[in-house]
Amino acid sequence: MNITFKTKLTRQALFDYNIYHTYNSFSGILGGVVGALFIVAFASNLQPIYLIAGVVILVYLPVTLWLNTAQAVKKDESKITPFTYSLTDEGVKVTVGEEETEENTLFVPWDGFKKACSTRKSILLYTNKKSAFVFVRKDMGPVTNEVIAAICTHMDPKRIRIRY
Repeated sequence: MNITFKTKLTRQALFDYNIYHTYNSFSGILGGVVGALFIVAFASNLQPIYLIAGVVILVYLPVTLWLNTAQAVKKDESKITPFTYSLTDEGVKVTVGEEETEENTLFVPWDGFKKACSTRKSILLYTNKKSAFVFVRKDMGPVTNEVIAAICTHMDPKRIRIRY
């Protein structure tokens, strides 16, 4: 098996990853629940402070993530340079940029991935709790199903949460 594709991590794809990563953590879930509880409290006793607190809590995190993503992209253009991914039976090789050199190539064996999950815009292969390879779905095109099949073949099913 050898599946190769190129993708570019856009600001929207990076934001999508950040939203997924944040709202699937304890603090992100807690923030959403607390914000929703404030809005429910407003609905039950019509105190405007509850509505204001709920809206601030629910809007603050996505806006902050959007601004941080924009700042990160401006600060480090390498985040949005083209990536070439090659999936083999041994693992996944990623090359940053057009030319393959030792400095810009990384190989991770399949057992080096902690989990695989998906969003509407991308497939994420986590190498640790905070870092992931981001496969942008629109760039993968016709090889998307092959990539998902390769992940499902080479990783423990308990670590995979990918929706087609």
